[in-house]
Amino acid sequence: MIKWIAKACVQKIISFMPYRQHLNFLFQKYITKGVDLTDEHFGYKIQHAKDHIEYLRRYGDKQIH
Repeated sequence: MIKWIAKACVQKIISFMPYRQHLNFLFQKYITKGVDLTDEHFGYKIQHAKDHIEYLRRYGDKQIH
């Protein structure tokens, strides 16, 4: 969880800087390695989203269609 908070803080700081889109790209490319999305990683993200939806369906207090 600490990594997520640190990443969010860095991205918030970047959002106030000039050339923020370029800086964010560099941050993603060299630090978080989130620029190149392989088919395998994309599939993992889709499965992760499905897991969240299933959890909400099972334990949430509102109906999801």
